[in-house]
Amino acid sequence: MSYQGHLRGIGWANWQCDGAMVGSTGQSRRVEALRISPVKHMDVTVHIRDIGDKLYKNITESTIIGTTGQEKRLEALKIESGDTVYLYRVHQKNLGWSRWCVNGQWAGEKGKSLQIEAVEIQVADIAYLAHVQGSGDTVWMADGMTAGTTGSALRLEALRIKSQHCGNIEAQAHIQDEGWIDYGTVNQNILIGTAGEKKRLECLRLKGNFEWRAHIQGTGWTQWTRADGVSTLGTVGRSLRMEAVEMRKI
Repeated sequence: MSYQGHLRGIGWANWQCDGAMVGSTGQSRRVEALRISPVKHMDVTVHIRDIGDKLYKNITESTIIGTTGQEKRLEALKIESGDTVYLYRVHQKNLGWSRWCVNGQWAGEKGKSLQIEAVEIQVADIAYLAHVQGSGDTVWMADGMTAGTTGSALRLEALRIKSQHCGNIEAQAHIQDEGWIDYGTVNQNILIGTAGEKKRLECLRLKGNFEWRAHIQGTGWTQWTRADGVSTLGTVGRSLRMEAVEMRKI
């Protein structure tokens, strides 16, 4: 995917792609607008000086997100998509780079009158969503982010996994009172585990072009382990809950 920015004093900068920076740092130069060429469907909301939040639905590469010729800075950015998980971050005056955000999260601080000076956007390699005791589904996490909880004594009950650059993914899970279940090749619509049954995930075996680790009751994080279809993370026969996972492309 690709994107470009309209910059104060410069106009439209060159198109960039796959996480490259559009804009500048250390020049106090505001980003006034963006164009994005999405993979498929994408909605974008930006917070614009003197205007506030403005939503652009089902954008194309010709959609101007923001303003030109009005000297109005972008102050925050949010991307939403039902078919692709994106990672994005912004460089904001006085604050530097924001954390990497995933679909539906705001990158940048609203209400502080601080301009966005640079933007980076990319398609996540692998995304995963956790179903957690008491709170249900988390938002999608991706590329090394934590899905689930640590330090809260809450069981991980299920996962969904979406491969975008990691090939086919296969999964087997050991579930409280049920034992091992083979899910075969999985996608974002397949629930690995249970929801609404108050059963913990106890152990997982995954296969794909990525590595992962798990946070286990009583012992904390495991080592990063290649998803080779043989190695298991978690426990069997000890009634210990999995609490969180992280995954990243090799």
